[in-house]
Amino acid sequence: WSLSTFRSAFGSVLSWTIIWALSASTLQIVIGIFTAIIANQPFIKGKRIFGVIFLLPWAVPAFITILTFSNMFNDSVGAINTQVLPIFAKFLPFLDGALIPWKTDPTWTKVALIMMQGWLG
Repeated sequence: WSLSTFRSAFGSVLSWTIIWALSASTLQIVIGIFTAIIANQPFIKGKRIFGVIFLLPWAVPAFITILTFSNMFNDSVGAINTQVLPIFAKFLPFLDGALIPWKTDPTWTKVALIMMQGWLG
C-alpha cells in the first residue's frame, strides 16, 4: 500500500472542493451585494418584500429547498429547462433549445450544486 494509489482520486476531489468553495462563495457575495444595492435604492417600492426574500434561505429548511431545486433542475420537465432556458436562448445562441442534463451530466450537476449553494448561503 502506498499513497500513490489514492493520488488521482484525492486530486480530483480536492480540486472540485476548491472550485466549489470559491465559486459558491463568490456567487453568494455577488448575490448579496447586488440585492443589497437594489433593495436600498430610493425608487424601489415594497422594501418589505425584499426582507422576506432575504430571510427565505434561512427560514425554509435546507431539505425543502433541496427538494425544490431538485424539481427545478429536472432534466425533462424542470422549470429551468422548460421556462428559463427558452428565454435565455434568445440572447445566448449556444443554448438553441437543447435541454441541459442537470442531474445526469457530472459537469452540469456541479453547476447546479453551485447554484443551489449560492441560494442557500
